[in-house]
Amino acid sequence: VSTQSTGDKVTFPLVAAVPLFGLKMPMVSGRGLGHTGGTVDKLESIPGFSIKMSEEKMVDTLGNIGCYITTQFGNIAPADKTLYSIRDITSTVCYAPLSCSSIMSKKLAEGLHCLVLDVKSGLASTTDSYEQSEWLARMMVDIGHGTGVKTTAVITEMDTPIGFNIGNSLEMIESLECIRGNGPEDLEKIVSVQGAVLLCQMGTAETQAAGEAMIVETFKNGTALEKFLQILHNQGVEEHTIENLRSGHYNKVFKQAEFIEPILAQKSGM
Repeated sequence: VSTQSTGDKVTFPLVAAVPLFGLKMPMVSGRGLGHTGGTVDKLESIPGFSIKMSEEKMVDTLGNIGCYITTQFGNIAPADKTLYSIRDITSTVCYAPLSCSSIMSKKLAEGLHCLVLDVKSGLASTTDSYEQSEWLARMMVDIGHGTGVKTTAVITEMDTPIGFNIGNSLEMIESLECIRGNGPEDLEKIVSVQGAVLLCQMGTAETQAAGEAMIVETFKNGTALEKFLQILHNQGVEEHTIENLRSGHYNKVFKQAEFIEPILAQKSGM
C-alpha cells in the first residue's frame, strides 16, 4: 500500500504480478486527497469497472483470482470512511496520525499476514520531509507488528511524480505499459522492490534481488498483463474493453480531452 502522492500508480503493476506466485492480495483503497489522485478514481476511469463487491464475492475472488480492489464500505473500515471524507475540508490530509489510522485500519480489516508499505517522501507527496515520512512509517510498522502482521516500510523519494503521466486515465495507461514491460524505469523499480519484499516475507523468494527479478519477468512474459485483465473483468469490465486494453488500443477505452495543447520546456529542469 502507498501513502498519497502525485502520479502514484504502483498498486496496479503490483497486483498484476504478486498473485502469480500464489499470494492473495485483498486491496481496500481510497479516493484522492488533496493534490493526489486515488487508486479507486484511477480504476474507475476504465469503463465498467466497479468497486462494489459482496463479502461472498470477495472471498471467492481471492480464492479464484488472488486479488480484488475495493474501498471502505459496510463493515469494512466504517470509521475511516467518515474521517476520510472530511480530511480535505479540515486541512488534515498531511496529518500523519490520521494517515496512519486510515491506512492501517483498511489494511488490518483485510486480514493480512504480510504487508509492505510504500511511504512517500518529498514535494510530490503529502509528507514533504524524510523525517515526517520516517515518523509515519514507524507508526504504521509498530501497529502492524503489534497486531501480528509482518510489516515492512519502504521510503520512496517523491520530489517528482512517479513516471511521466499524471491524471486518472493517463496513469492507467502508463500502468498498463509498465505491466507490459514498457513502463518507466522508476515505476518498474519501485514495484519490483515492493513485490520482492512480499515474496521474501512469504518465503517465495530467497533474496531481495531474486524477488525483484521474478516480478520483472512477469511483465516481460505477459502473465502480469493477463492477471490484471482478469482482475478488471471480474470487477465489471466488459470483454470488448478487455480486448482493447490487451491490444493497447487505449484511445478506444479512455475518454480523450476535447482540447490538447503541447507545452514544451525551453530548457532542462534537471
